[in-house]
Amino acid sequence: MYIAVHGGAGMHSQSRDKEVKHALRLACKEALKTRIAEPAISDGLFAASLDTVGNAIAILEDDSHLNAGYGSNLTLEGTVECDAAVMDGNLNFGSVGAVLGVKNPIWLARAVLEHSKVPDPLGRIPPLTLVGDGAHSFATAKSTQLITTSVETVRPESMISPKARDDWMKWKARLEGAASVSDTTISDSSSMSLRDIQDTVGAVAYGHGDTIATGVSRLECIMLKAAMFGAGCWAQEFPESGIRIACSLSGRLTLLGSIQQWGLRVELGAGEHIARSMLAREIGHTFSHAIAKNGNDVDAHDILHKVLLEKFWTYDTKYASGVHLQHQAWL
Repeated sequence: MYIAVHGGAGMHSQSRDKEVKHALRLACKEALKTRIAEPAISDGLFAASLDTVGNAIAILEDDSHLNAGYGSNLTLEGTVECDAAVMDGNLNFGSVGAVLGVKNPIWLARAVLEHSKVPDPLGRIPPLTLVGDGAHSFATAKSTQLITTSVETVRPESMISPKARDDWMKWKARLEGAASVSDTTISDSSSMSLRDIQDTVGAVAYGHGDTIATGVSRLECIMLKAAMFGAGCWAQEFPESGIRIACSLSGRLTLLGSIQQWGLRVELGAGEHIARSMLAREIGHTFSHAIAKNGNDVDAHDILHKVLLEKFWTYDTKYASGVHLQHQAWL
């Protein structure tokens, strides 16, 4: 099993660097440990990779130094509202948005994915995404025995960390006092703490004989980015070429292939632009076109160059920061 995780592309403070790196290492370690101890039986949903992704992201959601789940930045109303999504290489997808009182939103997204595969007795089309009260009701409902993912609900206030509460009180007071011109002046040093944890966490996983899977999770701020189909994450297989790809977007992106392995970190900018360009799906579609034309002789550098420069950064180039690419042979 191979797994890669990211803790978000925001302005992580150097004072948090040790804690963030510890959370990332722990997520990889615990996800792989669970995979080894409790091998999943594929039920058509390729549970092994999805379980690994879910276990890793759940660890990240539980860490208050990251901006997903417990300890996330609060909404204006002082609550923690979360988005999450998961997807596998067969285009099975599930997501939730603006949900309160769910300890690990990634597992609720996984339950939505599982529910989408259950035949409806009335022939209704199951949803890909649930939001708000509807998502929470789904989490607490006794849906069907065919949905095996357990979702833990908690008191909404239990998701608020002391630091998140302190930051919220400070910034809410600043907002309320912004009537005067002097109160609206914010120095770089005073505003940095709000941006210390800004973006989506995520993971991708792949095991030999299994399909590839991906997921993302974040506070509810730009729901379309994390929960929207094709915006925050994408997974797809191309059996004719033996290539698999998965994207987990946050300013960091990971692509995997069975012939070659690509690991990429991309400074992407604001979530609105990611949603508007449907960036994750666009990367998948560009790979699809390249594979149809060249078989397995595809170059991740060329594909990213085409997608980012021609289709993404055209929305607002001031958010473009750069790309770091690491390449190694598949083992």
